Order: sequence, then C-alpha cells, then structure tokens
Amino acid sequence: YRYIVSDCDSVEVLFKDQHYTKTPEEAAAKTILSGLDLDCGSYLGQYTEGAVKQGLVDEASINNAVSNNFATLMRLGFFDGDPSKQPYGKLGPKDVCTPENQELAREAARQGIVLLKNSPGSLPLNSKAIKSLAVIGPNANATRVMIGNYEGIKISYFCNLLKYMKSLWK
Repeated sequence: YRYIVSDCDSVEVLFKDQHYTKTPEEAAAKTILSGLDLDCGSYLGQYTEGAVKQGLVDEASINNAVSNNFATLMRLGFFDGDPSKQPYGKLGPKDVCTPENQELAREAARQGIVLLKNSPGSLPLNSKAIKSLAVIGPNANATRVMIGNYEGIKISYFCNLLKYMKSLWK
C-alpha cells in the first residue's frame, strides 16, 4: 500500500511557473498519469474533472489514485472510530518544536550535510580576479522559483543570485 503526494502547489507550478504544460488540465492529467495520487494543494481538485472531460486522463487512473489514498487512510485507522484512540491520535500542537524534536532535526541535518572539496580554492569567488561572470539559464533571475515556497515570513535582505553577482561586479 502506498500513495504518492506532490510537494505543495507543485502541480500548479508545472503550468503557471515552469510552463511545462499548456493548460492547468494538462498539468493535472500529466501528474496523475505519472503516478501522482494526491496534490498538496487545490489544483487537482480544480482541474481534474476538466482533464477527464477533455480526454486527457481516464477515470480508471483517477480511481487508482483515490484507491491508493483510501487504502492508506484505512491502514492508519482513519475509519476505526475515535481518532484519539489510535497510536498517534493524541499528538497535537504541543508536540511540535519540543526540545527533543529540535535535537532530532539538528541530528538529521548533521548527518545529511555533504562537504565538497574546494580545489584549487575557487570559492569564494573573487570579483577582483575574475573580470566577467555569466549567470545564465531560465532561473538566473528567478528568486521565487529557486527557493520554492519555503521562505516563510518575507525577509527584506534576501536577493537572488543575479542581483547579488551584479552587486559584486559593478
């Protein structure tokens, strides 16, 4: 039993930001046909019916996604009566950001860090030694795309890579 869930709003990003599809319905259809069962967001809910009506995705694929989701919910006990009686049913806001959870997150970060060898000392970039530098590609000036939707509270000191590089090579 398994189900595949998207990152929040990623189905919308395929159409709106990355222009991978020509229509929202096509984005919904392509993700479902690729195996997506659940969208963290509202995009599939808004555009899947239209995708079916346009013949972009069949009802059997939709039924498969729904079955995967419900099978998981059943295994988790969502339909077994009082949720608080389930193994994790009493967890709530008081269980978030406890010192134990923060330490676990720190340890996961420590174990997940990858260090790269900096040879022959090419970093940090030296704007006095390098006469010109090209920042190219579709995301060279795309702050939101590069950080996703994880910025939390808007911060005033954030700038994108292109803007930062321009400030070094004035």
